[in-house]
Amino acid sequence: MISSSTDALREFRDTVDWLDARSIRLYLSFSCGFLADALATSGQTQLARHYAERALARAHEGDPIGLSMAHRVLARTCGDGSSGLAVEARSHLDKAIRSAYERGSNRDAALGYLERGKLLARGGQVTSARHALQQALDTFERMGMPWHREQAKSVLRALSSG
Repeated sequence: MISSSTDALREFRDTVDWLDARSIRLYLSFSCGFLADALATSGQTQLARHYAERALARAHEGDPIGLSMAHRVLARTCGDGSSGLAVEARSHLDKAIRSAYERGSNRDAALGYLERGKLLARGGQVTSARHALQQALDTFERMGMPWHREQAKSVLRALSSG
């Protein structure tokens, strides 16, 4: 039994590595992308970026399921928000949204717009942030995704009060 989130992440990471080492790679880009997202959320930025890069490599080998997620993680983990890193983050989010539409995934596109809205809000680009967040919110409402919808609403409220 897994006793902590740190143990769970280590167990997940070991599983992904085990599958890859045995050439069991069906949807491995998704597993790497999901693990990268979990690692980024837990503050393990370097390891998150490593697994996001692995998801990108798998996507380029014909396994694109984790591509959007990997680009979102790379955007979130670009660093301190300096102008060069903000450009890199925007580029990753553009790629995340584009790949989502190419796969026909409105969910992944909306998650890309949510991340774009957060990035723009942090950069003080309020009008553009609102537009991106509204695109995400509309999709979350249409798809019945209440948790994500509330995330978008929360950022929109913060923009209105700030």
